[in-house]
Amino acid sequence: MKTQQINCYNCSSSEIQLYDTENGFNLVKCKNCGLLYVNPQPDRSEIEKAHEIGQHRGEKTIDVTGNFSSQKVETYLKIIKDFYGEKCQEFSGKKWLDIGCGHGEFIKAIEIFSEGTCNIQGIEPNVYKQKSAQNQGLNVSFFDLDKCETKYDFISLLNVYSHLPNPIESLTNWSNLLTEEGELLIQTGDSADLNSQDHHKPYYLPDHLSFVSEKILTDILKKIGFNIFQIKKYRFSEFPVPSLTSVTKETLKLIVPHKKSSLFTELFPKHPNRDMWIRATKKIEVL
Repeated sequence: MKTQQINCYNCSSSEIQLYDTENGFNLVKCKNCGLLYVNPQPDRSEIEKAHEIGQHRGEKTIDVTGNFSSQKVETYLKIIKDFYGEKCQEFSGKKWLDIGCGHGEFIKAIEIFSEGTCNIQGIEPNVYKQKSAQNQGLNVSFFDLDKCETKYDFISLLNVYSHLPNPIESLTNWSNLLTEEGELLIQTGDSADLNSQDHHKPYYLPDHLSFVSEKILTDILKKIGFNIFQIKKYRFSEFPVPSLTSVTKETLKLIVPHKKSSLFTELFPKHPNRDMWIRATKKIEVL
C-alpha cells in the first residue's frame, strides 16, 4: 500500500505526538491545535478505491459496507424533530443533498418527516451502498461534485467528515453548492480532546482519517465562511442505552471468572454523549 506523510490539515504544523495505534496505522495528535489524524495515511488513490468497495486495508482488511438499518431511520427521525420541531413545512419544495449517504437511512427519515415534499437526493461512492439505497426506492447515485451546477438549500454530511483526507478543502468546495441562505448539517464525533484511554474504540483505521473536537470543527467552519447557529450532542450509537436487564447481565459478568463485562466500556462509559451535530449557514457578505 502506498502511504504518505502529511502535516496537520488544520494548522499545517508537523509537530506531532503518538496518540494510539490500530490496524497497522498510527493515530497522532497535533501538538499545536490538538487534531487527531492518521499519519502516514494511505494515498488518495488508495482512499478512493477503498471508499468505492467499502474495504480498507491495514494489518487486517475491514469491511464497512454493512446493511440498511430501520433503527437508524428511527434515530434520525428523532434527531430531525429535535432540531426542526414536529412540523415539516420548512423542507417543503427544498432541494437537499446528503453527501456520503450510505444506505440512505437519513434520506428515508427526511422523506418521512417532510411527507415527501422535500426533494432530497444522496451521493455515495460505495457501489454496494448505492445499490442498497436504490433498492429502498431512494434517489442515490454517485457523481463528480466538482462539476455539479445544482444549488441546494440543505447539504448534510453525516459520519463523513472523519473519512475525508482534507476536510477543509472538501467543505470549502461543497459550500459553493449551497444557495445564498443554504444550510449545512454536519455530524461527527467530538473526541479529539479525550485521552486515548477514554476515546470510543475501535477507531476503524484507516477508514477514519481524523477526529476533531467541537472547537476545532467550529473554528474550521467559521474560517471557511459559515455562521454556526446550533450544536447538539447525542449518545454514540456504539453505546446502548442501559436497561435493567443489560446492567444486571453485565454486573454479573464482573464476578464470574473468565467473563468480560461491558458495563463500563459500553453501558456506562466516561464520555457517551460525543455524537456532535452542527447546523451552519453561509455568511452573507454586505457590500
